[in-house]
Amino acid sequence: MHVSHPNTASDRDWVVEIRGEAIWVIFGKAVDAASGAASARRFVEVLGARSMHLVFDTRTVAAYGGARKAWQNVIWPHRAQIKSLSVISASKLTRMGATMFGAFVGIDSTVVHTPEELPAHLR
Repeated sequence: MHVSHPNTASDRDWVVEIRGEAIWVIFGKAVDAASGAASARRFVEVLGARSMHLVFDTRTVAAYGGARKAWQNVIWPHRAQIKSLSVISASKLTRMGATMFGAFVGIDSTVVHTPEELPAHLR
């Protein structure tokens, strides 16, 4: 179910979707602090009062700056509602940043290369 930004994830874009028991945030080629904060706010809106898993699909991200910190700040009050964090990425830098993000907010995190590696309830 597509629940957010009207476009697909492209150059400086993002999409928030519910898939199975997870909220997916799919990022385009570049993620900066502003788009990080906007996508985090949309995630919180979609999350509402329920608890769900979070999946970051960062396979197309070529550059990011400030997005991790923006996400941390926006979701901090809602961190107890996030069951787990899964990150889809082949980039070592992105994988490291996502692991740091999970550790900072106290969420168990997993990093995979493809969506097929995720457990079925997250796809």
